[in-house]
Amino acid sequence: MNRRAIVWVLTWGFLVGAWTGSAQADPRFLSFNAEQGLSNFNTSCILQDSLGHIWVGTEDGLNRFNGYEFTVYTYSPHGDAENRISNNRIFCIYEDFSSNLWIGTYDGLNRYNRLLDKFEVYRPSESSDGNSDSDIILSILADGTDRIWIGTEHGLFLFEVATGQMRPVSVFSDRLGSQRVNCISQSSEGQIFLGTDQGVFFQDGDLLFKRLNPELLSSDLAMSLNFDQSGNLWVGHFDSGVSHVNLHDSSAVFMRSQVDDPTTISNNYAYQIATNAFGETWIATDNGLSRYLGNNQFERYYSNPFDQYALTSNIITDILFDRQNRMWVATRLGGICLYDPYLNSFNHVCKKGINDESLSSNKITGFAESPTGELVIGTDGGGVCFYTEDQDTFVNLTVESAGLSSDKALAVAYDEEGNLWVGTWEEGVNVIY
Repeated sequence: MNRRAIVWVLTWGFLVGAWTGSAQADPRFLSFNAEQGLSNFNTSCILQDSLGHIWVGTEDGLNRFNGYEFTVYTYSPHGDAENRISNNRIFCIYEDFSSNLWIGTYDGLNRYNRLLDKFEVYRPSESSDGNSDSDIILSILADGTDRIWIGTEHGLFLFEVATGQMRPVSVFSDRLGSQRVNCISQSSEGQIFLGTDQGVFFQDGDLLFKRLNPELLSSDLAMSLNFDQSGNLWVGHFDSGVSHVNLHDSSAVFMRSQVDDPTTISNNYAYQIATNAFGETWIATDNGLSRYLGNNQFERYYSNPFDQYALTSNIITDILFDRQNRMWVATRLGGICLYDPYLNSFNHVCKKGINDESLSSNKITGFAESPTGELVIGTDGGGVCFYTEDQDTFVNLTVESAGLSSDKALAVAYDEEGNLWVGTWEEGVNVIY
C-alpha cells in the first residue's frame, strides 16, 4: 500500500483519499444562491481579487463574497445614486495591476473605490459618436501600461488611467457589420487579441489590429478566448464549438459537439474557456461543463436534480480557478458552484446494510497494515475488518465468524513475526496467527 498516496482518516466510517492534480470522475460541487445571500441566480462572470474576495456579476447586482457572506452592490436612482454602481446587469469584472477593480455593466464602465466603498462611472459614448451601445461593456483588459482596453457592444475603446481619457480604437473595416467586442485576451508575449462577431483580431502595432485568418476558425462568432500553457489559442464560438489554434504554425483543430458521441464537447455554444494550474482546459457551454482530455476528446459534467453535489444548472457562463486551484462556476438559473479538488479527493467508505463484504461497523477505532499490504480496521461492535484494495471488499472477523472474544476491537497491531494483536473492551487480548 502506498502510504504517500492514500490517507485513512479515523471517523464514523472512514474516508479514503488519493490526491491528484486532475479532476475526479464525479466532482462534487457546493452551490451558492439566494439562500446564501447571492442577489440573483442568473450569474454572468466571476473573479477573485488580490485580497482573496470572490466577486460575482449577476443580472441583478454585483456580489462580493468573503468566504462567509455576500455583500451586494446595486443601482438605485434614489439616495446616493452617483456613488452607486451604474447598472444592475453585470457583464464582466476585472482587476488591474494596481488592484483597481473594474466592472462592465449594461450602462457604463465602473471603477470601484475600496477605500470609500463607492463607484466611479465612465461612459464610452461620451467620448465617441454618442451611440449608447458603446456603454454596454462586454469585456475588459489591462495591458500593463496603465491602460484599460474596453470591449463594448459598439466597438473597442482605450482608457488612459492616468489622464482619465477614453478614446475609440478602429478595428473593423466593415462598418455595416456588428461592432461587438465580446472578449479580450493577451498572449504571454503581450499581444492583444479580440474576439468579435466578425472573427478574431490581433494587435499589429500599438493601436492597429489585423484579422486572424478566418480559415483557422470554425466560425466568425468568437465569444471567448484563452491561451493555454503551451501558448495555443482556444476560441469559443457562439454556434460552432471551439477552435484550437496553433499560432506558431498557423494550424487549427475544430472541436464540435456530436449528439451521438459523448467524448465530444457537450455543446457548440462555448461561452468561456479557462485553464487551471495543472494545464487542464475547461469549457463553459450552454449545456454543461466540458473538460478537455487531449486527442480532441472531452469529459462532460451536467446538472442532476437528484444529486445535491452536482452542478445546479447546465447553462454555464463563466469559469474561475482561484489561487487554491478551486473551480468556481457561474451559471444561469443556478447561481454559482464551487468545486474543491482537496475536498473531492476523498471517498467515504461505510457499512452497507447487511452486505457481508462491506465494512462491518461505522465506529472505527484503529488501523494496521498487514505484511501483505492489507488494511486492517478495528471497530467498536463489528470486530476486525480486512480491506483488500484491488477488490474493494472486506473480510470481517467477529465473535461469530472467527471466535474473537469481543466484537469491540479497540486496538489492532502487528508484531515483528506478522501476528495480529487485537485489544478488546473488557474481554482481553486476541492474537491471530
